[in-house]
Amino acid sequence: KDPLLQSLNARPYWPNSLLAFCLGTISREELFADLEHLPKGERPGKLCEAWYYSGISALGDGLEAEGIRCFESAVATRERDFSEYDLAVFELKKIRDER
Repeated sequence: KDPLLQSLNARPYWPNSLLAFCLGTISREELFADLEHLPKGERPGKLCEAWYYSGISALGDGLEAEGIRCFESAVATRERDFSEYDLAVFELKKIRDER
């Protein structure tokens, strides 16, 4: 078995959960459930990450409205120190400019 995939079984530890979601081995619901295992002080930033990557996943599945909702949720966390915050802002601008 692939060592990377085996290491992802160490969920709910971040970033394993995030990697597992990006690889499609867990659902968005499982990703967000894993956030509950983090210390409260770490959750807002990780929530921003989860929303951003959920948005990317939604766009990849052709679900633009869902992607927009996820990016807006990432921005709503106000976690400006996370690159995913800036990336969500960028994705929203790009989508709106393409309309």
